[in-house]
Amino acid sequence: MNHDFSFDALTPTQTLMQGYPHPWCFGGGWALDGLIGKVTRPHADVDIVIWRGDQQAFRAQFADWDWQTYINREPRPWPAEEFLELPAHNAYGKKGEQELEMLMLEREGDDWWFRRNPAIRM
Repeated sequence: MNHDFSFDALTPTQTLMQGYPHPWCFGGGWALDGLIGKVTRPHADVDIVIWRGDQQAFRAQFADWDWQTYINREPRPWPAEEFLELPAHNAYGKKGEQELEMLMLEREGDDWWFRRNPAIRM
């Protein structure tokens, strides 16, 4: 079995994120592969992780993309002027053949907290 997968697949997303003024990182399977230092499998998409409070800057970075979010597993458009609150925690964007998934993390001050259980903090 050939496993000649490469992190080069992330380069287009890194280019798209240039100029974004807030912290961000890769999430999902790509993040796990980065942690272990090798690409273990093909990935269907690229997940970008940001702080919830920075979502309007993210949305502005991709203003000409079509965005939708899911509330209770139901898709709906994400208008540029809307600030997404919980339970919304992600959005999917598309422009032509390009696609991104954006995941939002919760925080209070310097503390990150898990959206499904706010008692879990770091």
